[in-house]
Parts: sequence; structure tokens; C-alpha cells
Amino acid sequence: MADEEQNRKRKDSDDQDQRTSSFSDNSNRAGPSKRPKSDIPQTPVPSPSQDSQALDMAASSASTAIVWSPNVKSDHIIAPWPWATTQRAHVKSLNDLLSSDIRTISGVVFCDLLFVHLQYLDLDLQSEFDKVASVVAANKSTMFHTTPEAWLYPARSCSQCNRVKFVRPFISSKKRFINWLFLLLSQMLVFCSNEQLEYFCKHSNIPHNGERDELLCLTYLGLCKQLDPSGPFDP
Repeated sequence: MADEEQNRKRKDSDDQDQRTSSFSDNSNRAGPSKRPKSDIPQTPVPSPSQDSQALDMAASSASTAIVWSPNVKSDHIIAPWPWATTQRAHVKSLNDLLSSDIRTISGVVFCDLLFVHLQYLDLDLQSEFDKVASVVAANKSTMFHTTPEAWLYPARSCSQCNRVKFVRPFISSKKRFINWLFLLLSQMLVFCSNEQLEYFCKHSNIPHNGERDELLCLTYLGLCKQLDPSGPFDP
């Protein structure tokens, strides 16, 4: 009986060792155990109060760095044309343009008869300015009473339909982008509205009474004076 009891205990011990060895082998094959999620470091999430403080600080910094008002217009702008200055409604002098080798002034015109024939018009700076100056010389004493006909009815023809005096320039609705020198040399300032002519006089410090004929003549003289400051272009 004693021998049988010892054999049974020995068998139970061997079975226990075998189960332990099998569990160890299975664990090794399965690989390392996964780390509990509770042990993984989590990225801290800022509270709503921290977010609002950060936004307040950013807004405060921006407001101190940028001061802007939509109702305040600067007297200086980015020059809209190579022949314009950074001052509103001002062009460079003839000497400055020629010394910079700017001898051709370009603009866009379209047929006033059909409104479809769009074309670029290139004007020789020196020769066209001489034509304007000759009109001023011939009409200066009477222009404020009778506007020169050349300025009322510019003799430009459409290259596609060949209709004379049916060509008008493209004039930007944004007054700071108006191509003033092209309008002067093409003698097409008559197509400007009173508001646009008043804009020119305002930024050129030219007093006026608001009458159409006077505004037109003053704009011609003012632009000529900008091109040739020493010329006979005082009102």
C-alpha cells in the first residue's frame, strides 16, 4: 500500500511539472504580453480655460502689432503703372521717364459703336505730349470758356471697323488705378466722370468750382505740369 501511495504522489508531481512547462512554452510563443492601457502615458488635454487664455493672448498680440482702419486712406499707394508715382493721381516727369527709357505709354481702348472691339494702344511719349502742349498753347487764354474741340471729340479710330471718333478708353472703376498719363496723351480725359476729375484735382491740390469744363481743363493742365514742371501749364 505504501508503495502504491508513493507512486501516485510521484505521478501527480510529474503531471504538475508538465503543465507548468507547457504553460511557459505557450507564453513564449505568444510573445510578450500587451501593456495595460492604464500604463500608457496620455497626452495632456488643455482645459477650456487654458484654450481661452491662449486665444486672448494671441488676439492681444495681434491687436498691438497691427493697427488698421478701413476708413483711413493713405496719400501713397503702390504705383499702378511704370510711369506713375506712389502718390495718388501723379505721374513721373518727362525727364524721369526718358532717363528710365520709358518712351511708350500703353492703354486699352474699345469701340464705342459696338463695345466689342478691344485693342491695346501704344503712344509715343514725346510726340504725343508735344501735341497736347500745342493744344494748350493755342487755347490757354480761352479754354476755360470754350473747351478745345480736340479734347471734346478725340480723333481716334477703331482699327477693326475704321470708325473715327467712336473709340473710348477703358477707365478703371478704382480711381487709384486710373491710367492718367495714357488718358492725357490720347487726349481722352473727356471720358472721365466728374467724380474722377475731382479725384485728380483733390490729390493734386488744384482748387476748382466743380464745373465740368473747368475740371477737364484743370486736369489737362495739372497732368502737363506733372510731366513738365517748368512748362507754361499754370491755370
